[in-house]
Amino acid sequence: MTAPGRGAHAPSLVELSDGRLLCLLRTTMGRVYRAFSDDRGVHWTEPEPTELRAPDAPSLVRRIPTTGDLLLLWTHVESRSNWPRTPLTAAVSRDEGQTWGHVQDVDARPDHDAAYPSVHFQDDEAVVCYYTRPTAWARDSEVMLKVFKIGQFYGEQV
Repeated sequence: MTAPGRGAHAPSLVELSDGRLLCLLRTTMGRVYRAFSDDRGVHWTEPEPTELRAPDAPSLVRRIPTTGDLLLLWTHVESRSNWPRTPLTAAVSRDEGQTWGHVQDVDARPDHDAAYPSVHFQDDEAVVCYYTRPTAWARDSEVMLKVFKIGQFYGEQV
């Protein structure tokens, strides 16, 4: 797959309810791009931009086991470079990635980058892990781990 700019890379895949694969892609075009495959990944549609603003940083899409909805974690800022990498944001799709709602920041510290998210679901919780470092970078970074109740991604108070 390719996209304008530096291309499309750092894919994140999820199987949709109709059996197709959805691939979200990192680009230098100021948006998360997406592509689809209906043959288990042998062939892909041409990557297209989504409405999701993003720098050249990876996103992560996973299915929430308890609801069947999709969870997206990405750097939600418009930029065509690698920076800034804040805020790290979560959104939920109830329509297989066509639209994203319940948008809320996971980490919005203006003086820290936050990127390369991962998530593990356990019962009614999601363990979100990502790297962070001060924007006045001195080569050191930390791994942040946060535990959320699944309902928090839907705006529920806990």
